[in-house]
Amino acid sequence: MFIFYLLFPWKTDDDPAELWRQIAALKPRPTAIFSYSDELAVGLLRAIRVAGLSVPDDVAIVTQSNTRLTRIAEVPLTVVDGDSRGVAAAAVESLLEQVQHPLAPRRRVLRKPVLLARESSGERRSL
Repeated sequence: MFIFYLLFPWKTDDDPAELWRQIAALKPRPTAIFSYSDELAVGLLRAIRVAGLSVPDDVAIVTQSNTRLTRIAEVPLTVVDGDSRGVAAAAVESLLEQVQHPLAPRRRVLRKPVLLARESSGERRSL
């Protein structure tokens, strides 16, 4: 199996359909996209389907934010959930500890991401 990664810059006011055209022009065309933004992932999902392709059969999509958008998209999006709320809570707790006990040793907090497999990556759910 041959795996390679390409990075495409994208800003929130850019058109996801144009980004899809750039991706689709690659030879061979990528079979999966990892998006840093749920909004971009939904835009790419639409652009891929407008182009007459299927998600996930032709192109799989995975994103990372796990907003409500990922669950209500036309094809629910697979997510690598980094638990941003848990990370924020741990950061606030750590800052409060440092303020209250400035000489205490700092501690490392590790959060494990969770894969939420949904239809956009080929996961089929029965209803």
